[in-house]
Amino acid sequence: MDYRDAVTTPRETLSRMLEWVGLEWDPACEAFHLAPGPVLSASHWQVRQPVYQRSLDRWRHYQQHIPQLLALAERDAPGAAS
Repeated sequence: MDYRDAVTTPRETLSRMLEWVGLEWDPACEAFHLAPGPVLSASHWQVRQPVYQRSLDRWRHYQQHIPQLLALAERDAPGAAS
């Protein structure tokens, strides 16, 4: 599943996911944030929000650090030359 697809076309993406696991579409899927039950997680606020696009491209704030992180990951990967 592509995150960008999930937040820009949530109904289409969710429909494909449901089809893949053999489930039918239910309109409640689009209104998950309105579910009346309790949310037992630290992300209570996020769970009660509709799908949003604020996080798209947020990674770009850290883009300058990505090459260094990849180099560290490669260095510390199992089987990497020491």
